[in-house]
Amino acid sequence: WDNNLGVSGVCPQCSIMPVRLLGDQVGSGLSTAEAFTRAVNMGAWVINNSWGPGRSRYFPMSASERGAFDHARTTGRGGKGTVIVFAAGNSRANVASDPYASHPFTVAVAASSNLDDWANYSNYGKEIDVAAPSLGGTISEDNHGLLTADVTGDDGYDPSAYTPDFSGTSAASPVVAGLAGLILAASPDLTAEQVRRMTPDGMVPA
Repeated sequence: WDNNLGVSGVCPQCSIMPVRLLGDQVGSGLSTAEAFTRAVNMGAWVINNSWGPGRSRYFPMSASERGAFDHARTTGRGGKGTVIVFAAGNSRANVASDPYASHPFTVAVAASSNLDDWANYSNYGKEIDVAAPSLGGTISEDNHGLLTADVTGDDGYDPSAYTPDFSGTSAASPVVAGLAGLILAASPDLTAEQVRRMTPDGMVPA
């Protein structure tokens, strides 16, 4: 972040731990439960999830997935809990139908525009914990995505090394994950639940 190149993330000194979840072929990646368990066991403080349940939206989580979420809450960070951040989804639907984003252990992230309005594609509902900036305004002054690093060339979203259109709740979710990293860097003794419930003025619930 201090090399005068590119862009700076929300938590520029946070380390990133990629954990493969979705493979090019069925069965080539880790299952959801295995991916969460691996991340927690490798020391992750925050797990960002810019993906959704797809066809399983209206089905409950499996026993192994529930166990992995419990493992993150009770074992992560030496028992203080790993923060789980989930994109709420982009189907303009109630997030209650998403078993992952609506899980009580997760921080469910909706999308807002750069003028702090609701992005009109974002899922909504009482399970939403916070909204974060993304593309989505209905007027030109309010229709800007996030600038982020990109794969260079034809494999990327933009021919350059950056794209200005990172969007959806998939873009909003890592903003919140970065913020959770900043919070824990400043106050590492907070539990995952205290981070999830922290108010905008920085008040920490008991």
